Amino acid sequence: SCMTMAPHLALVTGGGKRIGRAIALRLARDGCDVAVHYNTSAEEAAQAVREMEAIGRRAIAVSFDQRDDAQMSEAFAAIRRTLGRAPDVLVNSASIAEIDFFENVDRASLLRHYDINVAGPLLLTQAFANNLASHPGIVVNITDHKLFNPNADHFAYTLSKFALQALDDLLARQLAPRIRVCAVAPG
Repeated sequence: SCMTMAPHLALVTGGGKRIGRAIALRLARDGCDVAVHYNTSAEEAAQAVREMEAIGRRAIAVSFDQRDDAQMSEAFAAIRRTLGRAPDVLVNSASIAEIDFFENVDRASLLRHYDINVAGPLLLTQAFANNLASHPGIVVNITDHKLFNPNADHFAYTLSKFALQALDDLLARQLAPRIRVCAVAPG
């Protein structure tokens, strides 16, 4: 719980919609301040921020494309400017999930899914660790129940989530004990 010490500051990617929004709002209700990341969902992110502020938490909406390192770096600077410190919690929830099958998956789809669902969380975790200085931190990667019940649809997406699961293991070993890394597979 965030209530056991000074409030944590969480950056939640995809925090304006779906699972990311639910996670961001729960963290706020548990006492965390929250930076709500969005790429294209500006109004949803702004509404989530308003809801968090209404329950007494500090919150900010930050926009960046996970495929753009300069935008990610600027987002950390914006969070520090507005909330006075870097996040000590990172939730990698943003992802794309396009429907495809073995028969029609193509290189472009694979690269899109890997870019956002694997490279994005990796490079964001790298930026998170670099901004954290010496403080302890927590990274939560949102995977998928498909890892435990793979099926034919969403082929590139499912493959990218298997890669994210492997990344989670690599990061947990690399960043321990300062940064705890774990995964949650909703569903």
